[in-house]
Amino acid sequence: MSRTAPILLVVLVLLVPLAAARPRPARRAVEAEDRLPRFGLTASAPRLETGCDDCRELVFRRPVGCELQRRTPGRKTYKCQREETRVVSIGAGGRLDVRRGATGPARNPYPLELVPQWRYCPFSEDAALEARLAPYEDPDVGRCYLLRPETPDTPLSHAAHLGSLQSLHPYLRFAVEQLIRHAAARGAEFKVISTVRAAKWTSRTRSERVKVGNRWKTVEETSTRYKGGGWHAFGLAVDVNLSHRKDLGSATSAYLRGGPERTAWLELGAQGESFGLIWIGRNDPGEIFHFEWHPGWPGLPRGALFQRLAGKADRDGIPTVWDELRFDAARETAFLHLRDAAGAASRTGPPQEEKPSKVRPAKRRPRAKASSSQEEEVQRRPETSPKKGPKKARNKAETVTRKRKRAR
Repeated sequence: MSRTAPILLVVLVLLVPLAAARPRPARRAVEAEDRLPRFGLTASAPRLETGCDDCRELVFRRPVGCELQRRTPGRKTYKCQREETRVVSIGAGGRLDVRRGATGPARNPYPLELVPQWRYCPFSEDAALEARLAPYEDPDVGRCYLLRPETPDTPLSHAAHLGSLQSLHPYLRFAVEQLIRHAAARGAEFKVISTVRAAKWTSRTRSERVKVGNRWKTVEETSTRYKGGGWHAFGLAVDVNLSHRKDLGSATSAYLRGGPERTAWLELGAQGESFGLIWIGRNDPGEIFHFEWHPGWPGLPRGALFQRLAGKADRDGIPTVWDELRFDAARETAFLHLRDAAGAASRTGPPQEEKPSKVRPAKRRPRAKASSSQEEEVQRRPETSPKKGPKKARNKAETVTRKRKRAR
């Protein structure tokens, strides 16, 4: 025993570090390993041209140090510590040059869709920025323009089915196309497998035995409603898959086994979330192929909301449903504090950091003093209770009722 004891001690000393370094098995399919860094931007030296009427500089902002503040059925809001800035020089021909700006105070709260994105929000359309940047708008946020990594010119085959994206909402369409192109540049080829799936108008007849008098009678009741489709019915959801996979079952199995395909899915989902999309595969490995975008609306369209939107899409077309995603400044939940001043653009240099304006409380107007004639009228007015009149009438009616009962 004395000879084997030192050998056992040496073996334990060598195995303990290896056991500590071995990663623990994940309790669920998607764990902390999929929390990839946010996709940033490559800064370059500014080259602002002179003599260009369309050249200018804009400040784009993105919050950092954020944590969930409030969760409602239609929106998640975040509270952040500060904002990072990027000064973007827009030159002739749409050339963009980016450089790092100063850090400023946060503008809490922020909607989930804008937390991971660089934004410039004038809350109005800018014709010069519409074709150069990704426009964004939802019921609580006015017109914004998002700065994203440059889309690579990687050639894609017809198997990607990018043409089917035309039936989706413009924001979702542009984001998914960028996702597929960035994934192809990383060596993972994806394809679009499902876009719009219209809701079906169904009818259901229910029979019930009802007793009428001394007889039993069968009563039939027919109900009609829209069913199926989810957010696909309104062009607000899309399904993608790896190009070499023929069905979703095999793709899900490969994802759960790990390896390069799992990494490709995690990168695709992380970049989709950085574009403000909802990746259902974050919490459900059986839905890794599903992305959706519907700011201000709950996770699943159900009940009266689904019936109203499905009826509107059936009668007037899906684009009429998208009109409800336009900005409405009258909403109580509108993020009006995220609006950037029109003077944030500069032609000579980066704009100064904007200080948050202090909201002063409204001053109360002093009440006008009553004149001497009004004071005399108030003093002469007899003190009467407004409840006495109705009470007397009620007592009189009760007395008349008692006399009639006695007479009978």
